[in-house]
Amino acid sequence: MLRDAPDDDWKAEQVADCLVGPIGCSFLRDLELSGSGYLFSRGRFVREHVNISDVALRWLGQPDFFDNPLTQPRKNRVVINEPTLLVFGPGSSIYGHWLLDFMPRIVIAQQLLGAALDDFVLPLPSDTPAWVVRMIHLFCGIEPARFRYYARHDDIVVCTRACIPSYAHSGRRGDYILHPMMRSFYARFGNPGARRTKRRICISRRDQERQTLGTWRIFETREMMERMALARGYEIVQPELMSFPEQIELFRLANCILGEHGSGMHAAVFADPGTTVATVGAWNRHQFNIAAAFEQRAICMNRYRVIQGWDNLPFRFSATEDDLTRLFDMIDKVQGLAPSEFARFAAAMMVSGP
Repeated sequence: MLRDAPDDDWKAEQVADCLVGPIGCSFLRDLELSGSGYLFSRGRFVREHVNISDVALRWLGQPDFFDNPLTQPRKNRVVINEPTLLVFGPGSSIYGHWLLDFMPRIVIAQQLLGAALDDFVLPLPSDTPAWVVRMIHLFCGIEPARFRYYARHDDIVVCTRACIPSYAHSGRRGDYILHPMMRSFYARFGNPGARRTKRRICISRRDQERQTLGTWRIFETREMMERMALARGYEIVQPELMSFPEQIELFRLANCILGEHGSGMHAAVFADPGTTVATVGAWNRHQFNIAAAFEQRAICMNRYRVIQGWDNLPFRFSATEDDLTRLFDMIDKVQGLAPSEFARFAAAMMVSGP
């Protein structure tokens, strides 16, 4: 990491060892679902003790929140008598949440229930992006006819027989230590380990800055970073313009992936071990934890100038040409190291504290 520190040092951070809880499924009767995935059983909120669930709980504490069922009573009561599989929550319109949070829950249920899961239906808000259904169909084999849509603001859905799979990570805020099953799941796709001519790719958010359903971020010096990337032999790519199989192949082909931190970079779950994944700005641990679980090399340039903060969205930030040059140089340096050399290199930079 290149932190915003007076000494301008590169510093290493180590993903902490963590005992991830056992995975499995819970089964409840007459579970009530509404809004962005709020779950209630006999009038009490169902807390799953992961960040996603705690976000829902926090939203319930905000009376003016746009789909709060406690302050905005639902008009319609919809009963689903078929067995239901409940896997989503806040963030269900965001690509990275489906990769790390929601889709692995479907896999856990499939492993536990086997063919019995074929009788289950999956509720989703009616404003769910169309790509979500395509994604679940490709990766989990769930046919579109098995989804049951409800109006986020108008309906309360009563699931007479509900299955709630666990998450495949530790789930605490800022933590997300991944369960090993996640790697075994994503390793099924795109012929991992096959001999390929590797490429350097730079993920561009040029069309996502004002269209994403997540946090709006505008990197003021994105064009400069992309010009520098082209000069160093990177290809500028926009994965959202590709089909899911094409996206998988794109990341399998990469030996280096550069981009702004966010959901798009979480597709590194499809990259081979040893791939270098470098991100700029808005740092949190998710990308480091993906790298730890998938045996990749993660670099984050966490020094940038904030132009407009989170309280006045969109969040705007920029980076200097010198810092970006140092980032590219660091990528080149670690790219040429064997795994054992990289481990020694990281250990030599290790510092104590957060």
